[in-house]
Amino acid sequence: MKLKYLFLLIIPAIAACNTGDGESDAYGNFEAVETYVSPEMSGKVLRVYFDEGQLLEAGALLARIDTVPLV
Repeated sequence: MKLKYLFLLIIPAIAACNTGDGESDAYGNFEAVETYVSPEMSGKVLRVYFDEGQLLEAGALLARIDTVPLV
């Protein structure tokens, strides 16, 4: 009896598989929030302390800027 129900679940799953014709079977949109960070002074960036997409805490050190030309 349980085997009959298993076949009833497997057959629609197999029928729903992509036919392999190369066309997309799903579409969607990606949304993101962009945040611009401005430094307090200008200069050449010597080192960056984060990776793209990494979550940061408020007040975290993001980069080191060369301040020698400003002196």
